[in-house]
Amino acid sequence: MTSDISVSLTGDKDVLWKSCFEMDHEMMITVPGRRIFPLLEYEVKGLDPLKIYSMSAHFELVDEMKYRFVSGNWTQSPSTEDKGDPRIVFHRNGPQLGQNWMSGFA
Repeated sequence: MTSDISVSLTGDKDVLWKSCFEMDHEMMITVPGRRIFPLLEYEVKGLDPLKIYSMSAHFELVDEMKYRFVSGNWTQSPSTEDKGDPRIVFHRNGPQLGQNWMSGFA
């Protein structure tokens, strides 16, 4: 059975993520509230509008470095934070109808 479900970063966020990737830095988690930058905003298509779906993201530290943007440049230093196990984080709004995920209001 094939699926026509697609998930992609929204256009403006995709540009920001690509610019971070070019600097060998795909994302960062800011200290206040452990927020991700750039934000993850997706366009979801192809879900059954009347079925319920959950969304999650898998996070895994890939190196032992800590990155900061200082005076217009990225700096790195060794992190003293325990790497820990990969985490799966579910969307804060919980399970939603497919129509909600596809409309962007979930």
